[in-house]
Amino acid sequence: MLREGTFLQDRYEIISRIGSGGMSDVYKSRDRKLNRLVAVKVLKDEFGHDNDFVRKFKMEAQAAAGLSHPNVVNVYDVVDEGSLHYIVMELVEGITLKDFIKSKGRLGLKETLGISIQVAQGIGAAHDQHIIHRDIKPQNIIISGDGTAKVADFGIARVESSETVNASAIGSVHYMSPEMAKGEYSDERSDIYSLGITIFEMITGKLPYEGDTSVSIALAHIGSDMPLASDFNPESTPELDNIILKCCQKKPERRYQRVEQVLADLRKALTMQQKPVPIEDEDDTDGHTRVLTPQEVGEINARAKVTSGKTQSARKSGGRKARRDLYDYEDENDSSLDKVLTIGGIILAVIVVAAVVWGILKFSGTIGSSADQINNALDVVSGDITPLSDKETYVPDVIELDYDLATNKLKDYSLSIEVRSEEYNDNIPANAIISQDPLPDTLIDKYSKVYVVVSKGSNKEDISNFLYQDVETVTTELRKKKYTVTRIDEYNNQFGEGIVFDINPLKPELEGPVTLKVSKGPEDKIVKVPVLLGRTEEEAIGLLADSGLLPGDPESIMIMPSDTVPAGNIISQSIAPDTEISVGSKIGYTVSSGQEVKTQSYVGSVKGQYAISDYFGPGTDGAQIDIMVRLHQVVNGEDVYTTLMEPRRITGNTIVPVKFDFIEGAYGVDTGQVEVVRSDTGEILKTFDVEFFNQ
Repeated sequence: MLREGTFLQDRYEIISRIGSGGMSDVYKSRDRKLNRLVAVKVLKDEFGHDNDFVRKFKMEAQAAAGLSHPNVVNVYDVVDEGSLHYIVMELVEGITLKDFIKSKGRLGLKETLGISIQVAQGIGAAHDQHIIHRDIKPQNIIISGDGTAKVADFGIARVESSETVNASAIGSVHYMSPEMAKGEYSDERSDIYSLGITIFEMITGKLPYEGDTSVSIALAHIGSDMPLASDFNPESTPELDNIILKCCQKKPERRYQRVEQVLADLRKALTMQQKPVPIEDEDDTDGHTRVLTPQEVGEINARAKVTSGKTQSARKSGGRKARRDLYDYEDENDSSLDKVLTIGGIILAVIVVAAVVWGILKFSGTIGSSADQINNALDVVSGDITPLSDKETYVPDVIELDYDLATNKLKDYSLSIEVRSEEYNDNIPANAIISQDPLPDTLIDKYSKVYVVVSKGSNKEDISNFLYQDVETVTTELRKKKYTVTRIDEYNNQFGEGIVFDINPLKPELEGPVTLKVSKGPEDKIVKVPVLLGRTEEEAIGLLADSGLLPGDPESIMIMPSDTVPAGNIISQSIAPDTEISVGSKIGYTVSSGQEVKTQSYVGSVKGQYAISDYFGPGTDGAQIDIMVRLHQVVNGEDVYTTLMEPRRITGNTIVPVKFDFIEGAYGVDTGQVEVVRSDTGEILKTFDVEFFNQ
């Protein structure tokens, strides 16, 4: 854990830890070079010593660093410093979408569509760069203070989900696509599935699939029907229901194929949105009739039984006792409590009345606002000074009061108000008093005028929300606000071309001058490609970094067997050594996996079927059962099982085909059994003998 005040690379000052996850800690930090707040995500020690993990972590984070979009938490830098591995990213002040949903119970239709469109835009920007998130969920979406939705952890979630099995990956099972749950290949359509689940949770406040274990939830994603959002929230429209259902199709080919298609339908739904269906509030007191549900009736009856007894019975949940109800005390305790509450209520009423009277007197000016006035009043009572004449009064303090309140307060002192001028003020709100003449506590004649200066509010506007956006958009919006915009273009290695990376000043005067610094992208420097052949992959990445170059995209980095190059070393590179190319270019390469090991395999086949009605008996067409098919072999005296058909729910009238033309068994084992098994209990329903032959 990094301490407050620690500097990384003599540049990033640690301010405080703001979060912790399964693989990293996140710190609020200040970039002293660019004078801006950033978030620094530091890889935890248990992952930092795994070279293969660190390599993939860096490659994915570097790919994400090329992303720049208003709906993405942007990555600025990827750094190795000794044993520390960390990334520097945009700091977003706000709350996660998960917490936002919890705070509201569920979101309205317009809110859901607005946030969904923003999230889809962020995901689409990543997909355009061939970056797949693989962990889209409300916990990874941040709602900033200005209402912008930003998708976090691009490039990092990919490493987590594909390379590790940890708490974060398990926690994501509620949003996991069927293909990911089965460990199969996943692509952009997996993100679309997770987006659909997230939209469902926004509009309903619920998850579509729940279960006692991660396995049961994953199986529901694979085999259970997706519920309709409108069944949980009548405000959901048919258009939104259809979008969610299409996002969450079990087979990827039946979903939206691109995020742009989702966006088009979301925008159409926003323009076609229906008026919300009115829902009677449970606390409604305006006379409308509301029918109780059976569940509510049961709850009322249960509570009635509790209140009629002396104590509640212990709950049947591990021996824990139920919370004692307020009505469970003995009668004598109730009467004692009533007495205490009665006496306490009288005392409290006296205190409240006294406070109210004091407040009224103070507001009206009968009691002065300063210590001097109180002391003067005490002096008058004690006879130390002469009381004021009927023609004199003290000037009350009206500074920072709203103009109307100040006017009324002066009237109470037999004084009138006159505005001397109006001025801009950054600290005093509009229409409030900045200064007064005479000053407070001055003794003057009644019916005199008190001259005031009234605030017009601040003449400055915070425009920091325009940082890191496209220059054309920023310029258009600022000119609409009548600012004079000056543009300065500079090379910048952290931001893409056309992105505003600095605004001066961030709080300009209204309609004043504003200077935008706009990135021209990285400076186009030319370097020579280093020799990677024969080097280890770690050495190759280091050589590329020293030359200002990057490893290629994942698809350009391959692994192949070689009889001459040791495992882990580079066989070839995509661009020849000494070729002159631009700084920041990507170089692909091929890594040796060592000599190819040729092995023989034992294969067999089986052809049969099993009727589920044999298990249930006749007349049970509506019954359902979870079935799987597996291979059972004894290898070196131990039972070894290989899944041939994943668990699936089957009705009682189904005949399960047990036909597998090619089954690869354990090496050197000639026999085995293919078993039809009830997956939830492990009961073997049918076996088929299989012989294996050396191939």
